[in-house]
Amino acid sequence: MSFDWREFLNLAKELCGVQCTPASDEAKWRTSVSRAYYAAFCEARNYLTDVEGLDVPEGPEAHGFVSRAFAGRNEKGLRRISSRLDGLRDYRNKADYDNWVSGLQSMSTASTSNAWRIISALPRR
Repeated sequence: MSFDWREFLNLAKELCGVQCTPASDEAKWRTSVSRAYYAAFCEARNYLTDVEGLDVPEGPEAHGFVSRAFAGRNEKGLRRISSRLDGLRDYRNKADYDNWVSGLQSMSTASTSNAWRIISALPRR
């Protein structure tokens, strides 16, 4: 069965403390995947701008720019950020746009774990 996109509204209401039908686990897993990506992406983007002084473009171009900025690094841990961000973004796109996503719960767990790996690999600011 296709995902009922109205479940995101239930989750939004829950997060705001509005009484409603509780959101489905699927809505929560999809949101977990999406938020994990943005946590890692924004931390990586801010590292590039705040620490390295790079001028990261705004809008959709920023995603590829940030990934490419880490792809050319000499340090293995920083270079790996690129592939992890790309994987997280792929998962995020599936969770945010596809009507059917198999293995969503494990995708959610993997996303949060990989996001933490990315954030932990960034040198302290």
